[in-house]
Amino acid sequence: MREKNETAAYLQALKANPIDSSDFILLTTALLKKELGEKVKQEVDEIMTLYLHLEKDKAILAIEKICETHREISENHLLSTTIVEAKKRVTDNPIENQSRRYFETRFATNLFESMEEESPVFYDGMQKLSDLVKELNPGLYDKDIGKGKDDVAITTMEGAKSVVGTIRELGDTTPDFTLKRNAVRRNSPAAYKTKDRLNDPVRGTNEENNVFSQNPGIMKSIHAMPFNERTSEEQNRIVDSYALNPAVKDGYSATKIHVPFVNSVSGTAFSTVTLAGAFIEKHPQDPDLQEHVDNIILTFVARAVNEGFHSLREIMDVFKEPAVQKVINDHKVELRIKYPPEVLNKSFQEAVQYSTKICLGRCVKDELQNIHEHIGKPEVSAKGKPHKPPFPTELGIRENKVTGPRVEEALREMAKNNPQQALESAQRFLAWKNYHHRNFNVKGIKELVGELKPKSSLLDSFKKMKDELQTTKKEEMLNTESTRQDMNKTF
Repeated sequence: MREKNETAAYLQALKANPIDSSDFILLTTALLKKELGEKVKQEVDEIMTLYLHLEKDKAILAIEKICETHREISENHLLSTTIVEAKKRVTDNPIENQSRRYFETRFATNLFESMEEESPVFYDGMQKLSDLVKELNPGLYDKDIGKGKDDVAITTMEGAKSVVGTIRELGDTTPDFTLKRNAVRRNSPAAYKTKDRLNDPVRGTNEENNVFSQNPGIMKSIHAMPFNERTSEEQNRIVDSYALNPAVKDGYSATKIHVPFVNSVSGTAFSTVTLAGAFIEKHPQDPDLQEHVDNIILTFVARAVNEGFHSLREIMDVFKEPAVQKVINDHKVELRIKYPPEVLNKSFQEAVQYSTKICLGRCVKDELQNIHEHIGKPEVSAKGKPHKPPFPTELGIRENKVTGPRVEEALREMAKNNPQQALESAQRFLAWKNYHHRNFNVKGIKELVGELKPKSSLLDSFKKMKDELQTTKKEEMLNTESTRQDMNKTF
């Protein structure tokens, strides 16, 4: 029963409007995994990896291929139609991307929690990085890491965060280091020169437009967030403060609408790679050099997303630049984002649940907005007369031979091959019956409609409630009239 409810929830959520590419990939992948199980394990793993790297077109193509090659999907009218129609409505907006923001926030959190266990040399590398920061800029080390102490042992995740937290200021206040960083920037125009964030914040500039938030990561203050994932209140976080600069021609965020806009292209990513290059030069013979570089990159990425400074692609696209890659590759070391598969799987499933909830919420909102247009208003023709529902001839029964059980039998036979068609035909028959005031036994037909509906409609609930209220009101009026007549007789 739970599996049926889960499938129904995914199908209903896919009917949301609007729906973006993140919602579509999350919900459709979860639906296919639920329906096909181990048959598509390899394909689902591939889709999750593509989703992480925001290769949305490739992910959607992989989804379409599964639908085409598995008859359980292609020959299931309800599933295939819902997926096709949802894809037609996909629209992305860089300032929205709500479910994607949630995924990245959870990915960063889960990544932090896995680092100590995944890498036995994690704190050894962070200690060496801390010592390098001290060597490059003693004042910055004392302010942000040492805090008055000559030597501080990096043995906790908070300590590791404080070390990578110095990178931005290190790049701006350390002359020799800044020169190296700027050289890499100049040779990466495709990323750095397309930064399209307005220099000045549009929020938090005065008391009237301050923004307060308890949301973590790159979630905006207006986004729904599970209560147990909220943080202590902060004011004017970067994710709530900046806007796109339309003056930048072919700007990064304006041309990558499926990438959540937080701060546009990351300038600090250039400083991170420059620092990683200095680390390699300092410890060229370290047997764990590749793992140390991996951990430096991962810790920076996780912290940047976790603190709400940048979205993943705003950083990762910098790392793809040839000039950036060269800083690391020249030392026979790779520049890569290496993460445990369990972290991706867990974060993806959490994002599926989140997307399902927000998309179902949009469906409810749409029904509520349209309720006054549907409840109690019969369909009318262009001439203003009530619309005459046609008899559903696809049942294969002549109109003058109709009985309730005969129609039910035809509908149940139809439902074996095409449940959606059976549902629509049943609803058309009931509309025809009601219009003509025909007395048929339709109990079995109504039960079939309930079985075929993927999810009880909120609209139906309101209709039922309205009918009950109207019935109660009529009974009250009759009772009142009866009482009035009795009183008249008495007087």
